[in-house]
Amino acid sequence: MTFYKNSEGYSDPSAGKALAAIARDDRRERRLERIQAQEDYEHLCRQFKRMAEESGFEFPGQIWLRNKKSGFIFKNG
Repeated sequence: MTFYKNSEGYSDPSAGKALAAIARDDRRERRLERIQAQEDYEHLCRQFKRMAEESGFEFPGQIWLRNKKSGFIFKNG
């Protein structure tokens, strides 16, 4: 187990616990953002494919999209 030490080199378990909680919350928030972005991507792909089909076209390959906010890159198939 790694212990947090303050700037003077002394063990500071309270600060270590607080920083660990912040890091955990950040990971959870990023995971939720990723899930939402994935759902948005899948919705867009369905719309693209439906519009193409209605116009007599199809997507023969993958659809790649990058989320501008998060930078996540999504591809299907």
